[in-house]
Amino acid sequence: SMLESFLALEFTELTIIGSRLSQSRQQEALVLETLLREYLETLKLPALSFIFESTSLDERGIDRVEVSLGSSKMATLSGGEFNRVRLALMAVSINNKSESQGVLILDEIDANVSGDESIAIATMIAKLSSVYQIFAISHQPHLSAKADQHIVVTKEGDSSKVEILNDEGRVEEIARIIGGENPTSQALEFARKIRT
Repeated sequence: SMLESFLALEFTELTIIGSRLSQSRQQEALVLETLLREYLETLKLPALSFIFESTSLDERGIDRVEVSLGSSKMATLSGGEFNRVRLALMAVSINNKSESQGVLILDEIDANVSGDESIAIATMIAKLSSVYQIFAISHQPHLSAKADQHIVVTKEGDSSKVEILNDEGRVEEIARIIGGENPTSQALEFARKIRT
């Protein structure tokens, strides 16, 4: 009976701690929702919300958290939507930080998105570049145009060639992304326009 009393007391104490943890989670979730709202709007996404569901006490506390984006659950988001949420989370994490945060390698993060969404992604990545060294692989002109440096990788047979482009080479490569192997004068003009 002493052991049962001890376990009951411990369970009560853990439930109180779980309740405090839940309250803290919910407060922080509201703060994060507010911070993310502007970034998600910039990235052409609806607001993100955290949905808390009470559960029995376990090693994670007394609640389970589900994340939704507008009316969609995280599990049903497209790859493009999920990548834009990740960018927004990274952008929130750099608020008021000036020191380097490390290296990001983004492999076609702007794939399968519209033109407006591609522009929004390029703008967000440019913001992230203030604290991250970013290597972005892209086949979209907007991201390539925002980069500080443009590297083209080509493959010939079994060997690859890497070339760092000068300003005119960048314009030509962006025009090639827009118009194919033989870009038109309109593609070249548009490439010059988005490079500025």
